[in-house]
Amino acid sequence: MKKKIIAGIIILFFMLALLAGSLFAWYDLSLNKKSGSHELVKFSISEGEKTTQIGKRLKDQGIISDYLVFIAYIKLEHLTLKAGDYEFSKSNPMKDIVDKIAKGDVKTHRITVKEGWSLEGIAKYLEEEKKLFKTGEFNKALGYEYNYSFLRGKNGKENLEGFLFPDTYELNAKSTAYDLIDMMLKNMESRLTSEVKEGFTKQGLSVKEGVILASVVELEGQKEEDRKLIAGILLERLKSGMRLEADATVRYVINDWNKKLTIDDLSIDSPYNTRLNEGLPPGAICNPGEVSLKAVANPTESDYLYYLSEKNGTMHYASTSEEHNVNVGQYLNY
Repeated sequence: MKKKIIAGIIILFFMLALLAGSLFAWYDLSLNKKSGSHELVKFSISEGEKTTQIGKRLKDQGIISDYLVFIAYIKLEHLTLKAGDYEFSKSNPMKDIVDKIAKGDVKTHRITVKEGWSLEGIAKYLEEEKKLFKTGEFNKALGYEYNYSFLRGKNGKENLEGFLFPDTYELNAKSTAYDLIDMMLKNMESRLTSEVKEGFTKQGLSVKEGVILASVVELEGQKEEDRKLIAGILLERLKSGMRLEADATVRYVINDWNKKLTIDDLSIDSPYNTRLNEGLPPGAICNPGEVSLKAVANPTESDYLYYLSEKNGTMHYASTSEEHNVNVGQYLNY
């Protein structure tokens, strides 16, 4: 009798061990199994949403294969799921998906603001191409207070033109237009190094004036060596009381960067029109990059006072108005 009981216990133990092994194998397989589909799926989790609700929605959308394993893994690992907007590939194992949610690894948006874009251009890019913020949201955020020394006591659209540093930025699902602008201003702060500021001072410019001139240089030349030469020419014009006569300032007024400028365009009555007004325009005409900032801080000195650019970007320089007129006739009047 005892032998039968012992044998029964052994068989039961063996069956339980076999069952446990099968359960573990099923658990491990379900947790790490990959699907053949590489379809990307967006998935949002709300604040306070229950784990059971999240699991059911993941299962219904085909993102995970087994609801019970999903719950078991969270319980066994003592995980907390974080709210946010996520993007998963259906080929990802369930373990990777759960770990991503537990880490709060939300979907990010990468944006690239190019050198020379104006605030209007940035707003259009964010709304129409990236579909992140409405233009109204962005413009409203431009009017907020930002605590940076180069903006001391200033805010609003006109004052922020030129100070949103062009670069690539990573935004998460909760980022606002204010957050982006603050990131761009912080980036600009890091680019306005002591060397750049000292260079501005050496040229007789404040930080704001240096940025304004850099915005003109950004749109007047394409290559680094040209921008340094152009910066030197414009600085010499400023010092000698000559008008800058930079066509980019006229294009900023008419908001057209491609058309051939007419006499009427060049005669537009605007404080930004440096064809008519001496000195710098009242504000930046775009957001310049580091090359243009450094060009103004450390320009190339020359005997030139004039320059022009062909359609292909090739620059031609002249020391006198007579030489410049020859260049105009040769390279522009066609």
